[in-house]
Amino acid sequence: MTDNTTGYYWENSLPKALEGDIENLKEGSIQLSRLFAWSWCSVLAHEGDARIAEQALKRVFIKLFKEQGRHTGAYQTYGIIDSKNAVRQYSEYLRNLFAGNHDAIKVVNDEDVVTIKANPEVTLKAVLAKLSGEDLMLARETELLAKFAFLVTFDSYTGGIVENHVPNEGEDGDFPLYSFILCFPPRPALGEYTVTDQQLCQWATKTDPKEKGYLPPAYIPIGACT
Repeated sequence: MTDNTTGYYWENSLPKALEGDIENLKEGSIQLSRLFAWSWCSVLAHEGDARIAEQALKRVFIKLFKEQGRHTGAYQTYGIIDSKNAVRQYSEYLRNLFAGNHDAIKVVNDEDVVTIKANPEVTLKAVLAKLSGEDLMLARETELLAKFAFLVTFDSYTGGIVENHVPNEGEDGDFPLYSFILCFPPRPALGEYTVTDQQLCQWATKTDPKEKGYLPPAYIPIGACT
């Protein structure tokens, strides 16, 4: 996709075949950024028993991103086949987490996963709706998202979308056409020179009086749309 509206000319990294989906992808990028902020701050959307389930959901969200990123790094750096298989598995876990299909998350011996399975009404879609009034694109656009794998990186605050290698004859070819590169860096130490808990909560809940457009405050990761 090209842009010369400012007098400069550049081409961004969005594959041309996805240009017709730019609005959905931009929406998903903003919403994912709000969920990152939610996972980093003290805000919760639910009350009562559902609040306990939401705390478990927040921990599962963080755990799955950490594990997917850990194996993505191991495979990309060292070519470890076990990590390649784990990359695919955790990509599917993230897809099911976004969709609210918690029963498909087969992480064993994890009390938080057991809790969210026992409370199927507490989903990321429900959390986002309560926090910001938005409809989670990552749960809604299933046909579009079937084209993507989810890969997590720890070393950036800006995600992206890449076109995956088309396998040659005889190669393993069951990976989707594209990958969301989802940035999930360590949360910086909170403070006025990085980001505050209040800024995180305001971005998650869409209540920041300074919010304009789709860019979050600095040091809050911005989804996957470039």
